[in-house]
Amino acid sequence: VGTTLAPEHAFSKRASAMSGVPGLRFPEVQMVFWFCDLDILGSRVSLALENREYIAALHDNNVCRVGFVDAARAVRGAELESGARGATPERHPLGDCSLHDLELRPWADTSQAKSRDQARAGVAILVLDAFDLASAGYPLELIKRCTSSMFPGSSVSVVLRFIADTDACWVPDDVLRGVDLIWVPSAHSAATLPVGSVSQVALIPEVCQAPNIDVRFSHDESEDFVLLAVMNDYGLDDCLRPEDPGPQRWNAARKNLAGLLEAFLREFPAGGRPATRLVVKSTRPGLTEDITAFVATFCSGIDTCPVALAGRIAVEDRWFENIGEFLRLGHCLVAPSRGEGWCRPLAEALRAGMPVIGSSFGGQTDYLSDATGYVLRAQLERCPYTLGRNWQGIALWGSICTTDLRQTMRHVVTSYEEALVKAEKGRRLMELRCSPTSVAAAIGDCLIRPLVRCRQKGVTGIA
Repeated sequence: VGTTLAPEHAFSKRASAMSGVPGLRFPEVQMVFWFCDLDILGSRVSLALENREYIAALHDNNVCRVGFVDAARAVRGAELESGARGATPERHPLGDCSLHDLELRPWADTSQAKSRDQARAGVAILVLDAFDLASAGYPLELIKRCTSSMFPGSSVSVVLRFIADTDACWVPDDVLRGVDLIWVPSAHSAATLPVGSVSQVALIPEVCQAPNIDVRFSHDESEDFVLLAVMNDYGLDDCLRPEDPGPQRWNAARKNLAGLLEAFLREFPAGGRPATRLVVKSTRPGLTEDITAFVATFCSGIDTCPVALAGRIAVEDRWFENIGEFLRLGHCLVAPSRGEGWCRPLAEALRAGMPVIGSSFGGQTDYLSDATGYVLRAQLERCPYTLGRNWQGIALWGSICTTDLRQTMRHVVTSYEEALVKAEKGRRLMELRCSPTSVAAAIGDCLIRPLVRCRQKGVTGIA
């Protein structure tokens, strides 16, 4: 991994949209994100959120011309959805931008831009997501042929965006060797790649924007202390799916909600001081009932009323357009995951200046340390589940000690001023590394520049 994060550039969104990132403008390059299922483009799944933010960051900062491909239509030889050949682009929700805003077109600064026809003869970079590709089952060679037909006369490079939650790389070797560059969000993901399977890795963090509302964190002893947790939509834990050996049980167990509930119930009994509550963000139907049942089972062996305990645990199932609206419901975000490729909730909380607790195993270690938050020491053990489709390998994930989690949550509650100091350091770090402008600069410097140089030399792959 021969890349580093690009430095922050002090540009407002409006200024950067006019001038671009200095020294990192590639008008001859058009970067196209491949969606195997275009319907998810406007959805709330991680792949869609991440790609929308990358597209917007590149567009707003004038790094290159950017768009996307509907894979199903591309395989049939259809035109680019983004209007690269004059098609009328459809409109999908892309944050503050529509597809019309993001069509493949020259710069607003026309004096610096090449014409559309000239740009077509430049470099086309196709970005594939590894999980999306595996889910759709499209052969890589077919994708390459389709892409080449879309950009006649252009040199086409293929980039695979890959993220690992465990210590294993689940992408087949032939796919790794068949692309020009691997794009990972963290050193954790990069470390899972087999030695010699790829020639170049670009380490580019995910975009993490500040909340659009003013969020300030403090705690008065007269008020409840509220811990926040963000869980996926696969349920409370793997025990709810005893017949499923695969990715649904893996994803349910990965977030470790059961471990968090047990630690919370043991450390903060009803009637304790300060009064402490837990708010779990998830849109999974029936999660409140599942948690109530879990609390009742937990209380069956102790002399405690389950109603009193369950009343201090709430499920928040609303979708917040602004992450700040959710974060200001609490005082600290807890993510005791067994495996994370990046951990978006932890990153967004830290970007807002909220104290955080997370694991020592996973992509979050790129920004989470003892200086920026509280780190739970994970013990590596074998993951008992299938991680995804068509992959039967063995992987390790990080087991979290319940006692360690209990003590760390208690420490944050009783030493909140110390936690706020750490969070401020984390906020500055995230602003430096993960703002849209910084990420756009990293893409230009660590991904586009080496691919352009490679193509200019007339060779395949990264030297």
